[in-house]
Amino acid sequence: MLLRGSKLRNTSYVYGLVVNTGTDSKIMMSSGDEFPVQVSSIDEITNKQVIVVVIISVVMSLTGAIGDRHWMSGLNLPTYLELGSWDDSFMEAFVYFFATLASMVPITLYVAITLVKALQGLLYGA
Repeated sequence: MLLRGSKLRNTSYVYGLVVNTGTDSKIMMSSGDEFPVQVSSIDEITNKQVIVVVIISVVMSLTGAIGDRHWMSGLNLPTYLELGSWDDSFMEAFVYFFATLASMVPITLYVAITLVKALQGLLYGA
């Protein structure tokens, strides 16, 4: 009989039969209802910094869109040039500024941290 969480030593394989699984088993009932999610301190710091950067990006995009609307409303374009419509919406200006400022969010940092953790897991498991 092998219990949940037990580790085998000096054994290359085991024959077994699953008797009782799921949340109603004795081991699961005694282990508690909730399992805390473990997050490393560097992940917590990175998550907080990314949230701050996204908030700053949204504020800057709103400021840019408001400034764009204010500037465009006071602009008197000559009609004989036929430049087309300069009346794009506030949302278009916001999306434009947000897409321009999107490079501030460090997505590559997340990818690099995940890759390092995967490689460390392979090295520790070997």
